Amino acid sequence: MKLDIVLITYNQAQYIAQALDGLIMQRVNFDVEMRVIIADDASTDDTMAIIRSYEAQLPFPFIYLPQEANMGHVLNYKRAFAACTGDYVAILEGDDWWCNPYHLQKHLDFLDEHRECVLSSARPYLYDVRTQRFGISSYPEEQGDVWLITAQEEATGNKIPNLSTCMIRNSTLQQVCECEELWKVEMLDWLMELMLAEHGFLAKHKQSTSVYRVQDAGLWSRLDREGKKELALQQVEEYDVLLEKRYTKEFDVIRRYYNPPKPTFKKQLLAWCPPIVYAIVKAVLPPKLFRSKK
Repeated sequence: MKLDIVLITYNQAQYIAQALDGLIMQRVNFDVEMRVIIADDASTDDTMAIIRSYEAQLPFPFIYLPQEANMGHVLNYKRAFAACTGDYVAILEGDDWWCNPYHLQKHLDFLDEHRECVLSSARPYLYDVRTQRFGISSYPEEQGDVWLITAQEEATGNKIPNLSTCMIRNSTLQQVCECEELWKVEMLDWLMELMLAEHGFLAKHKQSTSVYRVQDAGLWSRLDREGKKELALQQVEEYDVLLEKRYTKEFDVIRRYYNPPKPTFKKQLLAWCPPIVYAIVKAVLPPKLFRSKK
């Protein structure tokens, strides 16, 4: 069994050692052939020097992709995935880290046993750089230990917002990567996961094995509420066209979340009127004010 570990980095010298420490502590079966693909987006700090200092501590090879001019997050992922030839691909972004020594083996075992799944992930712990506090992302308790997410569910909102939790079946990943429109978006994770889900389930484990670092530099976390609304609605419209309207109904969930319909006169009245007052008002005012608009 072959596993490619994609390490995505850009100017993360202050964090990359922790990411590599989490990689060093991984315990995998002897029959797993691993290699690390380093996709550094032309860092200008000491990120690459730190990575090279760790190489001798690991028993598997580091593959360094050429350091070209900075190309941006999405295109850096494109060249990293193009270099993957293993059976599975694990993702590690340079500012996140794996905190469980069986993170890789857990996902390998699951994907090997569950051919109906194309991706295995876990809900991450959250570390907020600004407050220096840990938390944990939400998870629907009714889903049990493993939540199998369909494409329709994923279209109602990104259920796997941190790629560092993910391991992907490479044969499916390469099919998805053939879509050139995928590499034109501003943020990769949600659309890629949605396209993967058209080939099988996305598995999300309740147990956490990695940490997502929340910081102002993040493409999403740096936005205020209005910025997140604008980006989310932009993504929905873009994806709806790209995916040929297959998930318009599901995308409407997000549209309604950010632009909720204006409450009817009846609902506004009920919100502040006691029932007896509402009954009196309804008896006096024209009935058409209380009819639901279709």
